[in-house]
Amino acid sequence: MPKLCPLYSGSSGNSYYLETAGKGILIDCGRNAKQLESALKEKEIDISRIQAIFITHEHTDHVSALRVFAGRYHIRAYASYGTIAALEDKGYLSEKVDIQPITLDGVELDDFFVEPFRISHDCVEGYGYVVETQDDRKTAFATDTGIITPAMQTALTGCDTVVLESNHDIGMLRCGKYPYVLKRRILSDVGHLSNELCALTAVDLVKTGTTRLQCTMCNVQCAMCNVPCAMYIDGGRNIMIAVTILCVGKLKERYWTEACEEYAKRLKGSCQFRIAEVEEERMPDKFSPAHIRHTLEKEGQRLLAAIPKGAFVTALCIEGRLHTSEELAQAIEEAAVSGCGHIVFIIGGSWGLSDAVKKAARLHLSMSRMTFPHQLARVMLCEQIYRAFQINGGGQYHK
Repeated sequence: MPKLCPLYSGSSGNSYYLETAGKGILIDCGRNAKQLESALKEKEIDISRIQAIFITHEHTDHVSALRVFAGRYHIRAYASYGTIAALEDKGYLSEKVDIQPITLDGVELDDFFVEPFRISHDCVEGYGYVVETQDDRKTAFATDTGIITPAMQTALTGCDTVVLESNHDIGMLRCGKYPYVLKRRILSDVGHLSNELCALTAVDLVKTGTTRLQCTMCNVQCAMCNVPCAMYIDGGRNIMIAVTILCVGKLKERYWTEACEEYAKRLKGSCQFRIAEVEEERMPDKFSPAHIRHTLEKEGQRLLAAIPKGAFVTALCIEGRLHTSEELAQAIEEAAVSGCGHIVFIIGGSWGLSDAVKKAARLHLSMSRMTFPHQLARVMLCEQIYRAFQINGGGQYHK
């Protein structure tokens, strides 16, 4: 019997390890490389055992460790043609990452035969996987899907072990405070599996021979739907995702402050929005590269200490990826749908961000290839966050 080891699942990241005969594979690699390494170490899994990484789809919580982890350990990755193209577009690949397309015919490794099947999710070309080991055991992974299609049912039937993921209770979701557009997306055939459908599927699988089921849901239920308790409750009425802009230093000019306050006021009905500031490190009049490094380190320590546990962290840096407003809206919506309760955007000081802060971020965002004062970047980010919520809510602001 192959060994199945869930490393983590949920909005913060997804990754499963499957092992047989001393060799293993990963299904997805969310979070970051350091956290993935720690999870493997905690489970006493030697990274040298990993033969390959199989990616289900391009959403951040399934791939954010891919570029660093696969490149660092020279582990080949597999995904559909569409997912590979999306990963390239989103900046999750580099010349160090060996990623190969996998078709529905599957791929054979030394100790595994991995056969994909199509899932029904709002991604480019998502896959689930059936993994057959040398002892003729089959393990299936069906994590992000809105429905169980006939083809999926066929693929899952007869598997010894099945990993299923559900996302919400239908009644709670319908009665919750999510915008109608977001509810419609979650409940759609390309959204996420409901608890009820997951349970019915599990019963059918047991009747057809499945002996082991790993059913994963968002870890805590609340009155919105299945969302973590990091969601903020506003006077017992609204349950909203929290969005924080974490900055170095204070705004000095009143016109910057007034602009931020205006967008904060507009965002009150969409999210629990706030701007948090950490102290800016003072520099001597005559400074050296060593002073700059010291400043980045000190400011970085303050920023890291201020990040709420479990938050989805986005760092604004010049080497980050340029996003359209629609892409930023999609990233926020994906975080909300997957159950993330808190999104944090980090803006550094005059010298930028330390490497430690960048490594802690799951998304790196660049506002422009031009250079702007970081005070102006704060106002621009406030406006773009407001625009993103207007896009997701079907508002008239974005044209």
